Amino acid sequence: MIVEAFKVDNGLFIPLTEEPEIRADNKVLIKIEFVDPHIEESEKKHKEGYLRHPVQPEEFSDWENEQVWCD
Repeated sequence: MIVEAFKVDNGLFIPLTEEPEIRADNKVLIKIEFVDPHIEESEKKHKEGYLRHPVQPEEFSDWENEQVWCD
């Protein structure tokens, strides 16, 4: 899919995912998706870090009582 994108100040891109909807009050509604142009690099670094320093069995267990799992 080819989308039109605009660079914003924080370095992210906002591609327009479909045609804008012009409302009766002359406001425009658009659906956007934030895309980090460096996401693949970040994911690679995270993967390498977890391979070098795997999560320990009790590392996150302090938070188990705080978690809510809805069925």
